Amino acid sequence: MKTLILTFLALSVSILPVFGQESDDIITLRGTVKSLKTKKPIAFANVYLKNSPIGINANEEGKFELNLEAIYKVDTLAISSVGFVSQTFPISEYLADNNKTIYLQDTTFELENVFITSIPAKEIVLRALNNIPKNYPTKPYRLKGFYRTSFKENNKYVRLMETALKIYDEGFETKNGISTEYIKMRKSYDYRNYKWKEGANYLASFILGDFIRNPEGNFQKMFGRWIYNVRGVTYLDKDEVFLITANIPVNNHYESYNAELYIRIKDYAILQLNYEYKWDPNYFPGIEVDSISMKRTGVKVKTYYRQYRGKLYPSYQSRVAKWNIYDYTKGGKLTSRMEIHDELLIHKVTPRFRRQPDEKLENSGDIYLQVKRYDRRFWRRYNKPVETALFREIKRDLEHEEPLEKQFRAEKMEDVIR
Repeated sequence: MKTLILTFLALSVSILPVFGQESDDIITLRGTVKSLKTKKPIAFANVYLKNSPIGINANEEGKFELNLEAIYKVDTLAISSVGFVSQTFPISEYLADNNKTIYLQDTTFELENVFITSIPAKEIVLRALNNIPKNYPTKPYRLKGFYRTSFKENNKYVRLMETALKIYDEGFETKNGISTEYIKMRKSYDYRNYKWKEGANYLASFILGDFIRNPEGNFQKMFGRWIYNVRGVTYLDKDEVFLITANIPVNNHYESYNAELYIRIKDYAILQLNYEYKWDPNYFPGIEVDSISMKRTGVKVKTYYRQYRGKLYPSYQSRVAKWNIYDYTKGGKLTSRMEIHDELLIHKVTPRFRRQPDEKLENSGDIYLQVKRYDRRFWRRYNKPVETALFREIKRDLEHEEPLEKQFRAEKMEDVIR
């Protein structure tokens, strides 16, 4: 009997899945995308399946990790980025040489191209805005992805929350027609010196703040105030793409507004939009919360789109918002500098998705206050950004207090809010 028990235990251990290894039903594609010319990483390169609505963006260091069901071995992996020649690999062949460096050939800008000077930059952007109903989905769809938000206070990270989520969108022509469903969450303790009852849902402001998706965003509502310039032409695959820079002229030294758009020439689709605003807090009123005044000093946003079946869907978005906190209990002095980092990574699109949750995405309320049991095995297999120097800094600062895994396992709010 003792021999039988030992034999059974040995067999049981041999068939248990080992964390960090690929199971029979999951394959993991890994790699790093770099420029062939400069040998530097290509930040946020598109990594996707040619024949499926599945993909991911590389991180800012060009690294990616894509978890797939084994049935997708018959598909083709594509890697692309604006300004580079795309590459494709049969997945079955890629797995034989996994976790490699993929070099993409650069495409040069044609600064003297005649076509550039024939259409004013402002007209190009206007055509892009008018073509939003044609280039982006107007029917309901669902996105599956990953959202991370972190707080940095006085040069130290003090709060982290990550959630696997589904986003339901009724289409680009439906104002605020977005709902969310949280699959799993994990979060650190809250080590902020300044804590307040959150008056804003950071996820909501992040998603609804997409200037292409939001009809009241700056590039539509304030279209006439922007000055646009064509910087050149580059390529995505074989399609020509305008690079357009923009700014809002101001007659002072305490504010600036700059943007960069990549617009595909054949259909005037906006493939990528980056913008950065800066303000001197001494010249602008703040947001009053309890005994403090919060004054925003800057925001920087990157938005990327990926095409599937003729429509462009969000694939990656990041935002860094910076604030100064002034404390009235201390004579209104500047007592804290706060940064909020948001990152949204989409890895699956379901077009023409009809079922929509009843609850819409609200601008108020803090999703950090929701409690969900931490599922370590789930997070090992879920598609999320590969760790970067930024995340390692977040982890280092938070683990100065307690191991992050221990913080993730906290299930009661009294353990989280400290």
